[in-house]
Amino acid sequence: YSIRLNGITIQSVTLLATILSPQSLIGDTSIAAIGDGTLTGAISALNSSLSEITYFTCTDTGSYYDITRQNCYAIGKRVFISIEFIVTTASPPTSTPMALIPSEYRPPASLAGKGFVYHLRTGGSDAWSDLRPALVDIGASGYVYQRLSSALLLNEVVVIWAEYMRA
Repeated sequence: YSIRLNGITIQSVTLLATILSPQSLIGDTSIAAIGDGTLTGAISALNSSLSEITYFTCTDTGSYYDITRQNCYAIGKRVFISIEFIVTTASPPTSTPMALIPSEYRPPASLAGKGFVYHLRTGGSDAWSDLRPALVDIGASGYVYQRLSSALLLNEVVVIWAEYMRA
């Protein structure tokens, strides 16, 4: 605006620039295609897509492990699993599935070494922990396996993390 003064009296006010409303920004086709065609609708649609986190539950698959905690979720096609197990039978074979992922969150093909295993042994002088990369296998059938080279003992804790794209 330009303000013309006569002493301390305002004589005129002139608009010098065009005022854009938020609605005028919808002319941008990348925004207009989102939501209900208004800037508010576009912002709401984008915000809701950011919060589309779907949580799911994996199940125990046998007598060697019990799931004690888990945090499994998907954001769009990206899936994240974090599952804590306690070993219920000493020296379980690595070919034994630890958990089963629900069908809608499974990968399109089997994945080898797509995660981490954290292995914790507690008690006495034999206590230790071990983080080993790329030792989680996830089958297209949804079964999750660990491939630790050392034997697991009764009551040890194993935590797996994995991230992948689902079908």
